[in-house]
This record gives sequence, structure tokens and C-alpha cells, in this order.
Amino acid sequence: MRLLHTADWHLGRVLHGVQLLEDQAYILAQLIAIARETRPDAVIIAGDIYDRAIPSGPAIDLLDQTLSEIVLDLRVPVVLIAGNHDGPQWVNFGSRLHQAAGLHLFGALRTEPGRVTLHDQHGPVIIYAMPYADPGTARTRLGETAITSHDEAMACWAGRVGACHPAGTRSVAVAHAFVAGGLTCKSERDLAVGGAGSVAAGHFTPFHYTALGHLHRPQAVGEVRIRYAGSPLKYSISEIEHAKSVTVVELDAAGACTHELIALRPRRDLRRVEGAFDALLRGEVAFGPREDYVVVKLTDQETVVEGMSRLRQIFPNIIHLERPQLLTSGDVRRLMAPESTLRDDELFAEFYRALTNTDLSPEHARVFAEIVQNMQIEEREGELCDR
Repeated sequence: MRLLHTADWHLGRVLHGVQLLEDQAYILAQLIAIARETRPDAVIIAGDIYDRAIPSGPAIDLLDQTLSEIVLDLRVPVVLIAGNHDGPQWVNFGSRLHQAAGLHLFGALRTEPGRVTLHDQHGPVIIYAMPYADPGTARTRLGETAITSHDEAMACWAGRVGACHPAGTRSVAVAHAFVAGGLTCKSERDLAVGGAGSVAAGHFTPFHYTALGHLHRPQAVGEVRIRYAGSPLKYSISEIEHAKSVTVVELDAAGACTHELIALRPRRDLRRVEGAFDALLRGEVAFGPREDYVVVKLTDQETVVEGMSRLRQIFPNIIHLERPQLLTSGDVRRLMAPESTLRDDELFAEFYRALTNTDLSPEHARVFAEIVQNMQIEEREGELCDR
């Protein structure tokens, strides 16, 4: 069986004030072409379909167009789950109606594991869907009062799959989670403040393949058959060095899997250009296509007047200007670096220390964590509107 694994589309994303919807339409057209050429038995989309819990109209239209071409024109089934950026109700809408056409939507966690059964010449393959749910939601949905963490929720779900899965049948898991050991970047929203949102890779060991979403770098975690597809576009400066792709997975009769990464070519790449200001203006520095999204790192020691506006004559889509030589404090440099890997709680603690010259107390850290967690839950439930 052949599966095309993708994730983290983040439709409606804005990069440093630039709306990326045209770039996303361009890259999704490539994904459709790859599906047309490879003829998978199913396309798996492992969460974070939208960038906001309440998506914009154009983002919804782009998803509708893309899924229509895959499901209706190519006749390829799609299995799609909600991620932590998605509003479960938006993903769930019409799920029962769409099943007959081959579009399988899993927005909210279910008491019994959601499943899709596909067949090839070797028999059935059951795909189990685990949409993102915070521990509180998982506790309610699964009816297990002992669940207090993401890891416990995943353990409960995996245990229920194991209890109902037919022995000897090939299986695939689809989940949106931070699996311990994965390489992160700043584009990904923390699933829990303080790094408590991770789950153990061992929960996925029984599956022949696990299609993961959440981390934007394509990678395996723990085992080759537990994989993140990564995002199809670079969504932050911290992703400049990423090579974006979709993953084509082959399952044989025994469930052994192989995979191939098929590269995606963006409409405009995201790159860093480094050099002296005047040398860049005179064209003395090699900088590649001018239309790309560019981060310019200046090496000048002296002050540059109206740097962004003047550089925009060379790079019309410049998104950020770096002046690292003007940052003298190591702490300030670490806080201001756009590619910083600090978690939200770490960044707040550093900011508090810089303002007060004292460390954040455990009680204040707890209050901060609760506020962030409540905001994320409210946004996912659609109680916060776009402003």
C-alpha cells in the first residue's frame, strides 16, 4: 500500500506581515501533481490544516479546492486530523457526509478510536486517527479521570487501539503531537508550557507506520517508521535551512515500510543574505533571486539610515533586517534573535529577569503557564475571534 504523508499546512499563515496564501496555493498545486503521479492509496494530512482556530474565508476556500481535486478528481481518499492550531469544530463539519466520497475528517477526539480501513492486494490496512487534544479535553472525551498529561492521553488512546485492533492486520497511526526526541523550531506553538507536552515514541511501536504532524522539519523519531512529514513551506526564520518535502510511504504485505521524500519547490524561497550595506546596494554580493523572502544580515559597524526601505529597492520581499554587531549583551542577543529556540516560558522568565533583575518565582511561573494554557484552549474552542 502506498500512502502520501503531509502535515502542517497552516493555511492563512502570515510571515512577518506577508500573507502567504498565494504561496500556499502554489505549493499545494505541487502536492496535487505528486498525488497524480504517484497514485497513492490515500493521502494523510496530520494536523494543523489552518493557522488559526477560526480560519479565514480564503483559507477555507483553498482547503476546499485542494481536497476536491484530490478526492473527487483523482479519486484518492484523504484522512485528515485536527492539530493544535485547528478548531476541532471547523475540521469536523460535514465529516459523516464526506465519508462516502472518501474524505475522512477527524476534528475532535472520540471515545473509541477513529478508524479508516483501506484494502490492497495483500488485504486490509487500518488507519487510526488521533486528532490533537489537550489533557483536559482528552480526559473528558476518553472518560479517564486519571489523565493529566499529553503522554497519559496518548497512552490511553494507544491502549484502546491495541484492544480493538485485529491481530495480524497492518496498522497506521495518524497523530499530532510532540514526540520526545524530535527536533523543534520556533514556528511550532508549544503544546504545553514548560516542555510538559511531549509523548513517548514507544506508544507508536505497535504500528507499522506512524504519520505525525506538529514539528516542521521532516524527520524520524525513535524509529524510521515513526515520522514527521514537516511543513510544506518555511514558516519562520528558524526554518531557513529546512528542505521541505512530502513523504511517500510503501507498506508491503507484512507491514514493513519504506519511504521516499519528494522535494517541494516554493514560489518564493526564504533565505538569509549577508554583507555590507553599500556592497549589497551596488550588487557586489551574490544574493540569488530578488523576489525571494529575504532576511538581510548586515555586517556594518556604523549606523545605517533607512536600511529596510533602501534595501527593499533590491529585495522587494525583504522581511527582516539583522544587525547582530549592535547587540552587545549576550542575554539581549539571545532574546532578540528571531531564530531563538527558547520556549515561551523561558522567554518570559528571561524578559522578567531583564526588567526586574530578579528571577521569576515558581508561583509566578505557574500563573503564567495557566494563563497561556487557558488562552490556547479558548482559541481552539473558538471563543477568541480574529482581531
